[in-house]
Amino acid sequence: MCLYGNYFLVNVNKTNRKNKAVAVDVCIAKEIDELNKAGVLTIGCCCSHGDEEYNSHVLLLKESIEKMIELGYNIEKYYYTDGSHCDVFISALKTGCNTIESCKEWHKENDIPYIKNQGILKLL
Repeated sequence: MCLYGNYFLVNVNKTNRKNKAVAVDVCIAKEIDELNKAGVLTIGCCCSHGDEEYNSHVLLLKESIEKMIELGYNIEKYYYTDGSHCDVFISALKTGCNTIESCKEWHKENDIPYIKNQGILKLL
């Protein structure tokens, strides 16, 4: 998304939402789309919105661990705030706006104004 409220629509593979389009932050949407097309079951993602404390990441189901490793990603267990794990895993993404400067650069490179809340910008 880069800025809050800027999305592309991506079809996801999660079994109960197969081929359902969901809004994904624009700067990671292409990577999320490619992961889903490769068969990864994604259940959530975030680009970090320029917050250097966090990295862009994707949440996935355990069935996708082998595929993610094959694609060159590192996987860790994801824990919810109550300490539960629920067979959910997290992986850093290769794209995303991990600093404010990278957000501004991404918007410039993609000719998308650096403005919040633009909504759904286009389909992949």
